[in-house]
Amino acid sequence: MPSAILKVAESAYTLNGRELTFKIQPASFSKIAIDYRIAAPLLNTFQLAKTPMAGSLKVFVDEVFTIDYVRTGNKITLNFEPKLDSIIDIRYTLPE
Repeated sequence: MPSAILKVAESAYTLNGRELTFKIQPASFSKIAIDYRIAAPLLNTFQLAKTPMAGSLKVFVDEVFTIDYVRTGNKITLNFEPKLDSIIDIRYTLPE
């Protein structure tokens, strides 16, 4: 028999640092899973290790090519905030 996943309202618990306290004790043998993310903005700026050869820079977000960025020296800044768990792939050729 598959188990149900129930979301608990934020009013049903308190969070103090890394300690989660339920206001009402869960039933015996309840399985509790916690999934969280620190409330911080997602990265949209990336430092390149080397200077790309002119015209060789290619930026992909979740395997989709984009030109919606600004390059300043060896830094790439996306003009948007990528969604959570996006894969940012920056490719370039080094000058010889």
